[in-house]
Amino acid sequence: YEKALILFRKAEEVPGLPSWFTPQNQVERLAMSPEIYGFNPVWCNVELAQEMHEQNLLIQNGGDLTITANDWFTHHIEKSDIINPAATQVGIDYLQVAYDRGWDDLWKSVMLTNFGRAYKYHSEKNQQNFDLAVEWLKKSIALNANAKYSNQPWSIIGRGTPRAYFELAELLENPQRFGFDQAYQNLQEGQKYYQDGKEHLKQYGSLGPYSIMESMYVNVFEKKFCFKRKDEDIGNIKDLCEYGRSLDDEKHAPLYLFQALSYHLLSDKTMVNFETATDCYQAGLIAYFKLGGGHNWVGECLTKCMSPLIYLSLIHISEPTRLLSISYAVFCLKKKNNKRI
Repeated sequence: YEKALILFRKAEEVPGLPSWFTPQNQVERLAMSPEIYGFNPVWCNVELAQEMHEQNLLIQNGGDLTITANDWFTHHIEKSDIINPAATQVGIDYLQVAYDRGWDDLWKSVMLTNFGRAYKYHSEKNQQNFDLAVEWLKKSIALNANAKYSNQPWSIIGRGTPRAYFELAELLENPQRFGFDQAYQNLQEGQKYYQDGKEHLKQYGSLGPYSIMESMYVNVFEKKFCFKRKDEDIGNIKDLCEYGRSLDDEKHAPLYLFQALSYHLLSDKTMVNFETATDCYQAGLIAYFKLGGGHNWVGECLTKCMSPLIYLSLIHISEPTRLLSISYAVFCLKKKNNKRI
């Protein structure tokens, strides 16, 4: 633990580091919550964490602080199932300073959405925090930030107003899934926000659903779904992927990949879901090669993870009691491989 802190502190001396990714931020996390790295929680150093926090506030501008807050929330929810109110408050403090310093409407929408997500995912599960999550997400939607002419449209779509629609929709449709009382459910309003979100995405073409999928649902490189996504997401994933492909041809390959991963990693391990996953992988490859390859990093990742992911699918159904299924799966895989060749 001490060696990690020393090395992070040495990194502060390196010139030319980007302001949006600071060693001070890493030290603050480690000092505040050593337990999420597997260290003893009694080694928590509040004074050091506070010192690093104040330095970050001096180094970073509004946009940088927004990214820091977003990373802080994501970091804690991926590393631990335990809600840490103190850590959540650190992220909220970063957001508040960023918002107070002012930024353009695009990044303000990101801040507002992150406020909502902080209360949705990281807060204690009571009526007040549920209402705060809904309030902040609705503020982002009301801002109606249009990322179409941004120099980072995928980032704004995936973090700002467009994402707020889908975060709010699933919270209203099933609050119990996020730890809140099911009595807070408003199914009709949630479904309306989901449809309104799709309508909002239309202006971005296939980039809209692609950005939502990439930022809200799946981590492609780690081949896992964000925020411990459940089986019920498969319906939304399929719907958004098909919707994106209906808008234009630009993002067909990654949208097929996202859909394939949902059946691969989230679904029951049945032959139907196995074939659906491999069909989506194959469709993604076809779409990728139609573009000539190399047009986006997700397309390049698709060709790299194609074979190992199908191999993993075979492992999922390889219990000794299912030899017939294995034989059939291998037969199907050979047929599909022949077609690809």
